[in-house]
Amino acid sequence: IEISPLSDYWIKISADDFKINEKRFSFARNLSLKKEKALAKAPAWIQAELASRLGEVGDDYANLILSLDKRYVDEIAFSMVSSPIGKIPSTEVLKRNVLSIYKIDKDLKFVDVVDLNMSSREYKSTLRYRVMDNGREETILCPSDIYYWYVVSPRIGYEDPKMVYGHFWREYVMYHNDIGYPLLREKLEGIRYLWDRKSYIQPKHRTWNWSISNHPTAVEAISYWVGKTIPVQAYGDRPSQPNVIAHEHNGWCGELYKVAVAALRSSLIPATGVTTRGEDHVWQMFYDEGWHQSDNWWEDGGGSIDRTDIYAYLWGWNISSIHFFRGDGLIFDITDKYLREDDLRFVDFEVTDARGKGLDGIRILVLVKGPLDWSWIKYKIWDLFVESLWKRLPEGMKSRPLPSKIYEALKRFYDRIPDVVKLAKLATWNYTDLDGRRRFKLGVNRSYIFVVLGSKDIPILPRVLFLGRGKDDKVFRIRTCFIRKMPRWKLTSKSLIGDNRLRICFNARSYQLQAGILGSKYKGKRWMKGEIDCFVMDEENFKRYLKGRKFSCMAYSSGENLSLRFSKDIYIVFRNNAVRSYALLDLSMKIETRRVVDKARILKPDRDIMDKPIFDIGDKINISGIATTEPKLLIDGREVDIEREGTRWWYLWDTRGLDEGEYVIEAKCKKSEDKVVVRLF
Repeated sequence: IEISPLSDYWIKISADDFKINEKRFSFARNLSLKKEKALAKAPAWIQAELASRLGEVGDDYANLILSLDKRYVDEIAFSMVSSPIGKIPSTEVLKRNVLSIYKIDKDLKFVDVVDLNMSSREYKSTLRYRVMDNGREETILCPSDIYYWYVVSPRIGYEDPKMVYGHFWREYVMYHNDIGYPLLREKLEGIRYLWDRKSYIQPKHRTWNWSISNHPTAVEAISYWVGKTIPVQAYGDRPSQPNVIAHEHNGWCGELYKVAVAALRSSLIPATGVTTRGEDHVWQMFYDEGWHQSDNWWEDGGGSIDRTDIYAYLWGWNISSIHFFRGDGLIFDITDKYLREDDLRFVDFEVTDARGKGLDGIRILVLVKGPLDWSWIKYKIWDLFVESLWKRLPEGMKSRPLPSKIYEALKRFYDRIPDVVKLAKLATWNYTDLDGRRRFKLGVNRSYIFVVLGSKDIPILPRVLFLGRGKDDKVFRIRTCFIRKMPRWKLTSKSLIGDNRLRICFNARSYQLQAGILGSKYKGKRWMKGEIDCFVMDEENFKRYLKGRKFSCMAYSSGENLSLRFSKDIYIVFRNNAVRSYALLDLSMKIETRRVVDKARILKPDRDIMDKPIFDIGDKINISGIATTEPKLLIDGREVDIEREGTRWWYLWDTRGLDEGEYVIEAKCKKSEDKVVVRLF
């Protein structure tokens, strides 16, 4: 059950017959039938999030899922779910992205895409690859989440995934080369290992013979290809699309990392970008049972593999912060992977509301004085205001001496403006957790400016704080004037009597919608440990709760399981008191009684995602539940034989040969019954 910030979910349990009423919730609410069918085709582990994202788009996305073989659906679904809110790529990009993965898979010898549990509703995909470790060959199965986030994800950085030159970047960098430049597919021909697990520095202008003789691996072959494909320093408008960068053959670190990550992912090697923004450098890392540094230096100037000591201890940089980023725009701090313990300091923030309670979702910016490469903005301004005007002038006017002299003079003046300036620039950022806390790992040799920002939900005044160089850790405690609406209640244990015993088991995960490298408009989901308050009360106090008045409860928990007795109808309220964090509640309840009670309940198929679950004709559907006495199971009015052990019962329904349509599943136990409607297509 998903519970929005400052909202709740409640359940009523009748003391007489244990009938359950609840606040209605469905992930798939307001979806068209076509979208529901597409949702049912996706693996169960992603359906809840996919249901939300299908609400953003038209039926053409459902058509795409329904038209493809099942083995491609998990990648399509993940590409949608992993995109920033409001930034799902086009159906053409999604389709070309996944089809090119499986096409490339056939051409590579060191890695294979592996489809897992395809007969199950929990099916997934991942990679199986080979490495050489001290002369010994090893075969490794990659974690599925690494495969999805860092191979399948169609977004590399802040660019919008799109078709360029008629191709998506995955197929373009693998199968296209300009005359005089290497073809990546050719360089990977015959390569049998992803990596040799060696750390090394690559010489500048290295030859293919050097690469293949010293490190005959995919990681080295790709690094060689990047150096030869982008052999010239950046000039012009600094494009962000990998295809354009690879075609124009010039770039600094920003272009080199983008093409390198595109090439690694195209070669089915998990990869992503890493940056020290304060020092204006970006590189890439690849995955092999952990993340490993990889860098290509401009003008084919060599590079490094698995050398995290390069920047601070070989080049002597005073590092502020280092993080990597994901396709949804979120960033993840890894400063401690590049700086030694003595060169790190911890800066903690504790942000609270007017009552001293932690405020979640407060954005904290960390700025340092450093080089800012604004050349891409500089050239866009030129193109927008000067070049576009010049192009609109008639040829006869442009050929006259005065206009051409003015244009050339402006161009000479503009070229003298430096591409890199020193300013206070953003080094990193993050958000407070559910307790209002956030820790930054920062280098000791820099001074910092911190900016604490509110939002529409939390309208607080910005705070600016300063911290000079030094090795001492620091804690900033900020108490705001923000007042959130919290329930007012007291605990009364006198009501814990009765013949009925209830055990409530629950836990929660939470997520925040956080702005990342794409800007404040587009947000990704950052998951964290959740917090939920649970109140148990009678009907009178439930009415007081709904009216926002002070109420009494017979039991309370903020995360621990609850056990209690009751003899009257009770209400169980799960409250999410976070201001900007959503909670996902995982709940189970067990009721015991000494009385003879007739009760039947269907547990599977579950109705967590859709009120009327959808299955394919031919599926074998697990129907299961509980009953206090001898139960009966009917499917469209026809009783079927079930298996039973204690209070639990189950039946495997074979739907082969059935007609399309709705089917009513009923479980009966004397006067008690439960019903689920399923749809077959």
